[in-house]
Amino acid sequence: MDFNVESWPIEKLLALYKEKKLNLNPPYQRNPIWSKGAQKSLIESIKSNAPLPTFFLLKKGKENYEMVDGQQRTRALILYNNTNELDEKGSLEPFKSTGFPKYPLNITIITSLSSGEHIEDYYAKINSSGLALNRPETFKARYFNTKFLELVEGIVKRNDFALLKLVPENSKKRMLDRDLVEELVALTIHNITDKKEQVEKMYESDLSKAEIDKATTLFNKAMDVVTEFNKIKPISTTRYRQRNDFYTLFGFITAHTNYDNATFKHFYNILLAVELGIKPDRTGCPPLYEYALNCITQSNSSVARERRLNIMQGLFGDNNPKKLSTIQSTVAKYYSVPKSGLEVINNNLTFTPSTLSSAVVAKEKPSLVSQAAI
Repeated sequence: MDFNVESWPIEKLLALYKEKKLNLNPPYQRNPIWSKGAQKSLIESIKSNAPLPTFFLLKKGKENYEMVDGQQRTRALILYNNTNELDEKGSLEPFKSTGFPKYPLNITIITSLSSGEHIEDYYAKINSSGLALNRPETFKARYFNTKFLELVEGIVKRNDFALLKLVPENSKKRMLDRDLVEELVALTIHNITDKKEQVEKMYESDLSKAEIDKATTLFNKAMDVVTEFNKIKPISTTRYRQRNDFYTLFGFITAHTNYDNATFKHFYNILLAVELGIKPDRTGCPPLYEYALNCITQSNSSVARERRLNIMQGLFGDNNPKKLSTIQSTVAKYYSVPKSGLEVINNNLTFTPSTLSSAVVAKEKPSLVSQAAI
């Protein structure tokens, strides 16, 4: 492989694209994937005169080129140059016509390939060397001085949160524990939302003091409750340690801050009783099947999250001391729970955990034995 290293002003790269001499979409390239936030971040780097990573081009004839690495960055440059979508709000962006066109780019031009070399292999190699920044790592790099990040990192370092062991140690190295906490903080402030949207919006707008106070109060309440759960059975040994389940459990707790610890403990015992029946099996208990399905299908969508929370709420009752909820009735019928296995807790007619647990085990255990035999 032969190559040249050159320095081009941005205007030269844009001119090649405008003249249709730069192909941004050769067959091996991935689709445009950068969000507006990522594109704005690139422009901010240029404005602060920070150097950008090298662009790799393959020379195709006298004046034509193919983009090997730098497609996403180039598309951001084009968008900023041709539209006002990445401009600062209310600004005429004088930089666009002055410093931006002359900003220097490091360009490596591949002029020829040796026998047996393929540009597709080189593309794969340069895009697989090292680990790409994941979502939480990108947010930390982009929003390192925000109050939102400060709040989230403070929670991650809390001893009571660490003791839950919700995130494996290897995953913590990639900041996935912080990724989870970001979602939980978003839940305390904005209730249930789609995963990919709300957290980034919160980073972009940052948090007000009122939002920080609200999130802190609700997080403290939830951690107090969950710490009591751990005394009954550590969450790390249950299915509720899983991200989607914990998100739902956390949402239930923060939605019922009027409940006392005794009530929450009772409901946790109910969750432990039905845990065996939560599985994506159509022949199983319908509400528990639907809950499991919403943990694996579009699980981070607001629709799936709402449905899981509604099922959990229905499992505990509809604040009626005389009548079971529709979900409770279905569960009771499926597992043949006797009427003597019901009691009123916090004005909810609900299950006695020990009775429900015995009924679930009796119904589910044979299927487990038969599966093990297979």
